Amino acid sequence: MASEREIQAMRRAIVLAGRGRGTASPNPVVGCVVLDGEGQPAGEGWHERPGEPHAEVNALRAAGDRARGGTAVVTLEPCNHYGRTPPCRLALIEAGIARVVYAVTDPNPTAEGGGQALRNAGIQVEGGVLEHEAARVNEAWLTTTREHRPFVTWTRAEADGDRSAVIGELLTAQPMTREQLRAQSDAIIVSAETSSPAPTSRETVNGPRPQQILYAGDPQALLATLPERGILSVLIEDDPALAQAFLAAGLVDRINPEQ
Repeated sequence: MASEREIQAMRRAIVLAGRGRGTASPNPVVGCVVLDGEGQPAGEGWHERPGEPHAEVNALRAAGDRARGGTAVVTLEPCNHYGRTPPCRLALIEAGIARVVYAVTDPNPTAEGGGQALRNAGIQVEGGVLEHEAARVNEAWLTTTREHRPFVTWTRAEADGDRSAVIGELLTAQPMTREQLRAQSDAIIVSAETSSPAPTSRETVNGPRPQQILYAGDPQALLATLPERGILSVLIEDDPALAQAFLAAGLVDRINPEQ
């Protein structure tokens, strides 16, 4: 069972993971806190951009020698494959970590199995700690990985009497401003009737964000093409007719009241 210090460290790791929203895509957002052998925070990090070190590596570098015999607390099960960077389970083993606590099991068949690989190396491993909280901050990547489509947010103005049971279930308890949503989204879906498509919010290493995607009449078919383009999260702004097409198909994941 995770200790109170490990739970506190996981809460901090979740906050760190959130810093990667809008920059880590199409990779998951991940945060990591390293505790030393006495259970004191020794280093922390998060995954910032594709191709750059993962959260565990950044946290281990910050911890230095204090990582040996310590605990790595990470929001996603450490990866177990060679991609643009080596597997995180290898970095943890080489650093002399004695225990790993993670929140969400990696659903990616390419990268899964990091927890078992760590156990095989003699490291104590515990998963599922604050799983739901960690999953919320990583919802775009998890939705894309599990359902092979992006996470869909509709930002809309609240109207009196316009809160059906479906809309009520999807309304977020923590609304964001339009600028925040654009900064965290990979694309905005627009219809041919949209008179002035939303501008890109900023330039990033991945190009202009968010991109504009033209809706052509089949929500499911459109969304299925986007993950291969590195699009994990999409935004529908206003445009009730467009939003209703996605809502009717069961493809709206979150409704954000206009701020």
